[in-house]
Amino acid sequence: MNFRNDPLVQKSSKKGQFIFRKTLNLYSCLVKTEDFHPKNKILNKIAYVGGKILSKKIKNTLKELPIELKKENFLELKKLFLKYCGIKPNYQNIWRTGRLFKKCFKKRLFPIIILRIITLNNKKKFIELIEKIEFATSFSNSVQISLPNTLKKFKNNKLWYFVGVIFGDGYLLKSRKDYRILVADGSSNQEELKDSFNYIKKLAFLFNELFNIKKNKIKIENRGNWYVVFVSSKWLMRFLNFFFDMPIGKKKGKLSTPKILDIMDDKYEKVFWRGMFDTDGMINPTARNAEIASSDYLLMKKCSIFLFKLKVPTEIKEGKDGKKGHKYYRINIKSNYFKKFAFEIGSSHPRKQKVLINHLKYDLKYYILQGINKRYLTKKGEFKLHLLKNKNSKKTLPKKLSKKLIEIASYIKPTDWEKKRIYFGTKYTKEERLKEALKKFEILFKSKPKFLKTRNLYYVNSKLLYKFFNKFFIYKSPWKPISENSSKNLLIKWNRIFE
Repeated sequence: MNFRNDPLVQKSSKKGQFIFRKTLNLYSCLVKTEDFHPKNKILNKIAYVGGKILSKKIKNTLKELPIELKKENFLELKKLFLKYCGIKPNYQNIWRTGRLFKKCFKKRLFPIIILRIITLNNKKKFIELIEKIEFATSFSNSVQISLPNTLKKFKNNKLWYFVGVIFGDGYLLKSRKDYRILVADGSSNQEELKDSFNYIKKLAFLFNELFNIKKNKIKIENRGNWYVVFVSSKWLMRFLNFFFDMPIGKKKGKLSTPKILDIMDDKYEKVFWRGMFDTDGMINPTARNAEIASSDYLLMKKCSIFLFKLKVPTEIKEGKDGKKGHKYYRINIKSNYFKKFAFEIGSSHPRKQKVLINHLKYDLKYYILQGINKRYLTKKGEFKLHLLKNKNSKKTLPKKLSKKLIEIASYIKPTDWEKKRIYFGTKYTKEERLKEALKKFEILFKSKPKFLKTRNLYYVNSKLLYKFFNKFFIYKSPWKPISENSSKNLLIKWNRIFE
């Protein structure tokens, strides 16, 4: 067998993320055909893996090899190794391979290919070796990366938040000499830029915490109104690309949620979307709403579906970039679902946290239909209209509750300081649905609403209707403001990502 006909080298991330049940396929992740190009110094280009336990396991596996492979100081094994790499097994190359193996055992650092060769006919042994990999690195061992090798290690809020951040404002930048994983954050406002710097430092912490990268290998740079944090690692780039479907190079039109996220619990998807909102999203500082935009429709569709699952209904709106005319898709979190969004998704970005908490401390200025005042209904579901103390109530008002009436009531704005008129619709109401509700109102109440241009609302002058809707239907603010104690608890919850 060689790299050309090895099924594990040819496997794509769509098919081969697992070797067996819950063991992650680090081999297909780290080994690519491009590493074996004849013009390359192959032994310098391939991935090396290490670890104390791995070293012992390899030694034990070598002892169990057939006698033919162990003869003459593992001569046949060296030839197998060279053939797999597409290198001629001549005397000079065999000698170099022998010298390489000696160095490997001294450093406890092995070409990942050796794991494949010594376990070709034993899948169980191969899986055991993969599970004992502690880190991946290059031949020079300049940057060691600790990579999760089982599904259990993927059950990590910090990891999924980090992936969301990479999907938002992160990039995998590949050049001839460098493989760079970079995240940017910034603002033209100097005070807000300080928050960006604090946030970038926290992301540097995640690089270290998740992948055990030495702090001196994690770089932070100021680029005018931006701060960036980056790490140069071929193996981390391949890991993010293989397991999380993060494209290398340009992201536009290539993003969708990682397929492996489909088998994870909702709590991990929540922090994934938090990472996305913290980087590619926006929380309005003057109005209680949040939004996220992307040029990738599938990504926004997945986001909308998940938010709906959390009882935060949204719609996807299409727009165009004013400068370049590129299409993008935007999701807006309306103010009546703003508190639900904050508690379910939230933010770990210092600047966005301040805006979120500030909005949650104050009540909304408008009311929506929250229910029916059942104590003013008879057992047959009829209204106790005599409570309105109006002679015309029984003649002009419906006697019984109905679905049509509830639908009309949901479009009513009950607030009027003079208590003599009702308004229809809000700035979030869809015009088509509102017109349907107005037609139903006109048929049921035999009164045609007028349009008020100054407030962009429809209305009907009627003290009786004002009393009717406020008496028999319950209108309240969509949510109550949070206390100081609740805001502290929220911040603790959001900031656990960086602990």
